[in-house]
Amino acid sequence: MGQAFPEIEFGMADKSVKKISDFKGKALLVELVDMASPLSLAWAGAKGRPGPLILFAPQPGVPSLRQSFKKAGLSLEDPRLVHIQILVLSPERNPMRPWDFERWSRQFHQNLKKPPLLISGAPEFLLPPYDDETLSRLPGLFLVDKNGVVRSQAAGVEAERHLQSDLLPAAASLLK
Repeated sequence: MGQAFPEIEFGMADKSVKKISDFKGKALLVELVDMASPLSLAWAGAKGRPGPLILFAPQPGVPSLRQSFKKAGLSLEDPRLVHIQILVLSPERNPMRPWDFERWSRQFHQNLKKPPLLISGAPEFLLPPYDDETLSRLPGLFLVDKNGVVRSQAAGVEAERHLQSDLLPAAASLLK
């Protein structure tokens, strides 16, 4: 925390290229998704939503990110916040394939007013071999301020606890 978020360059559906710095001036919620993680599935809102990507049960008792933000008096639809999902691992814990990306979008973003910006597997975050340090970041959330500095994070085993105790209060402060 307190360091600049890595400059990631990624392709968009319209074939344009964006970089993290293109969002300077807005707060970012960057979410690293492991499609085999019960916590990633819970955060995506998989509870009660059967589909082809739900190979594992979502983590019990964990609300979706939308619900957690709403409970904290915040909204992922806030125009000052950009939610970016980086789809890192497929349900089989392999690098993302184009069809995994499309299925995730159909499964979780179809009816959202402001869906997250989806990026398929950014190599800056995960390159084979998948070592313990790399996997400890999954699933993960990074709250980045309007200047590109990481202000809070929630990752790995304690991610949900850190979301509730640290990241949501930091988001409330950033979005005041």
